[in-house]
Amino acid sequence: MMNAEEQIATRPRSYESSRCQFCDDPIDADSGPFCETCDENHEWCTICNDYVHSDEPCRHIYYDDCGAWLGSGSYDPKAAEHDVKLLCQLIGREAVGHLRAGLDSGDYKACYVYGSILAHHGIVAEFNGIDIGPTLTAVAHLYKSATGNTLVGSGWLLSLEPGKTRTADLLSVKWIDEWLAVQKRDRKGAANG
Repeated sequence: MMNAEEQIATRPRSYESSRCQFCDDPIDADSGPFCETCDENHEWCTICNDYVHSDEPCRHIYYDDCGAWLGSGSYDPKAAEHDVKLLCQLIGREAVGHLRAGLDSGDYKACYVYGSILAHHGIVAEFNGIDIGPTLTAVAHLYKSATGNTLVGSGWLLSLEPGKTRTADLLSVKWIDEWLAVQKRDRKGAANG
């Protein structure tokens, strides 16, 4: 993954207008494409290579409950490490195994489906040919009732896209492997203790 300086370097530097690209207010052309107010609502997606608005984000970044931009296209994807490891703890070893295999091979699909008259909202997630969407949806609902945060690590997973976020996929596998190593060490310690 690119570090923050490299990611910032991918942003366009010159703009053809001295007006905000979103609200059309006058701006200093050297400050970027947005006025100060609109800049707070836009973020650069390193996957799409474009700015997105908080009301209409791409799948690679999302605006979380605490007002931070997160996801595989964010400046600091490592910010999701704790949430992914927590998600592993909550979904159990079998689902984690499918999650890891799918991310490692690139064999996955994940999206969020909003409720309608015909269906409940939830996460559709197939990793390594196994549907773990109901598990992720249940965990997200339980976690929200306990903490108020709906995403846990599922927001990160939903920001991944086969063929476009390979580096983030492999970063996720690394985090899962670290979580699995801790679990193995703790089980071994409990057996010896």
